[in-house]
Amino acid sequence: MAIELRLLAAGGEVTRYGQGLLAAARQAGMAISLNTGRPWWQKKSEWTIGLGTPTASRRIDAWIWLNGTGASAEKFHERPVAVAALYPSPPPGVGVVPFPVPEAFYAPGDGQMVFDVTKRLHLEQRPRIVMMGPFSDGRGLTQTMTAMVRVLASGGELVWLDGMSVRAQFAPVVSRLGLVDRVIFLPPLTDEETAAVLLGSDVALLPERQESFPYWIPWCHAAGVPVVAVDTASHRLAAGTAAVLADGEREDGLGNALKEMLSNAFMHRQLVTRGMNQAEFYRGEKVALALEDWVSKSRDEAKGYS
Repeated sequence: MAIELRLLAAGGEVTRYGQGLLAAARQAGMAISLNTGRPWWQKKSEWTIGLGTPTASRRIDAWIWLNGTGASAEKFHERPVAVAALYPSPPPGVGVVPFPVPEAFYAPGDGQMVFDVTKRLHLEQRPRIVMMGPFSDGRGLTQTMTAMVRVLASGGELVWLDGMSVRAQFAPVVSRLGLVDRVIFLPPLTDEETAAVLLGSDVALLPERQESFPYWIPWCHAAGVPVVAVDTASHRLAAGTAAVLADGEREDGLGNALKEMLSNAFMHRQLVTRGMNQAEFYRGEKVALALEDWVSKSRDEAKGYS
């Protein structure tokens, strides 16, 4: 059976999910294609899966809803719907096709690559806190920079992944807070280089309130990097039981969460273990199996929608 994936929602997380799912399914020998162009309304495959928020479109046979919960997917009665998040567990009949994580992100990773990237980017201090974007939430970023004055007072560094795009904007703030030697803005990296940065870091930070699926979190789980994130619905879906979610309404919420993570060795180890256990579900071969199983069941289920 030929499967076609259609990216019907804008956003980097949808594109990354589609590309990852395509690679995993092809590796497993499935007949699958990815349609990102127009005209998308022309049905060409035996089974067409829309990636994004479900609609009643008759040209889509089933949906994978990245930010959908099991409860929300269960209420959609037009077409079969799967979700990308493992937690909270969906009700019976709702499929889960997890966010596929490239093999390069899995600990212990390529030790030589980690060494080379760390040296080339001049990452030299511990603890190393790596922060992910999109760097558009001013309040979350302001809270982060204020927290860094205390968190990094005795050493360490904050590494901004793909931070060169906002360096001019935030450099004056970094200078005013006395963090010039503590903050590193990184240029755009390949996925393999990003994996090397994560594999060499101590804590990952997602300080922004975002509604899109934070694919960074599965990447961090695979790399064995515990996550501190501001508490949002999308972060809860992606983090499962392996993150510290801080109250974004408290000005000291992120700072306190980071201090606790860095000082509590037991918590750190516990979250690493939980995250890596969850990450086993994100491996390409398991994602492909989940997709194949869900498609088989959803085709049977779809007969009831006709």
